[in-house]
Amino acid sequence: MRKLGKFSRSWEENEAFSGYNMPTGYTQILDDNPEMGASKWLREVLIRNLGLCSQIRDEPLNLSEVEIEKKIRSAAYEDVNFHKKEIKVSRSELSRLRRLSERRWGNEYVKYRVDVIKRNEILRKNHVEFNERHQAVRRDLEKIISSEAAEITKSVAKFGLQQLDITKDDYGSSPEPLLTICQFKQKKTKDLIRGVNYHEEELRHSVELMNERIDARRQIRKDVSSILG
Repeated sequence: MRKLGKFSRSWEENEAFSGYNMPTGYTQILDDNPEMGASKWLREVLIRNLGLCSQIRDEPLNLSEVEIEKKIRSAAYEDVNFHKKEIKVSRSELSRLRRLSERRWGNEYVKYRVDVIKRNEILRKNHVEFNERHQAVRRDLEKIISSEAAEITKSVAKFGLQQLDITKDDYGSSPEPLLTICQFKQKKTKDLIRGVNYHEEELRHSVELMNERIDARRQIRKDVSSILG
């Protein structure tokens, strides 16, 4: 937050303040800008602590309301465009799948089987390799724990054993099951539909959040202006 304000106090002045509590990032800005009153402090500084204004938290203080709203919209549009792109890709793939003949579905299924078999083989090899390495490390750690090493050294070694124990079962993961062609078709289609639904919901949420942030800023500005002028 310090980069938001302009620091005007000299080193000697700062030394004079050393007996007081350190200012927060927000009060520091108030202290360093003598012309700033409650209205400006609230509308331009304190509001930045709210999640609804996270996009402008590190922006300069002299932004106009138009510029602030532009930045809020710009950040929201990044999310909106991302979700629109994902929806388009998923719908395009859904359309492609729905046009596939049985023969082409068969080709897709063959590729899927090959990929699953490859992944399972990699999983099996990794399991063997990682398990051997972990066992070797475990033996060395146990050697340290049973030695006359300092307690701090033994404690670190014991922590290492705990970490190995936590991940021990992860390396015994079952291989990915092979689906039938019927299951494969259903899963592929359902996953794409689920993806479209997810991104549509996130897109709506991004737009709603953008509007809420803009409305909240306008409301705060209106309230402060009507009360403080």
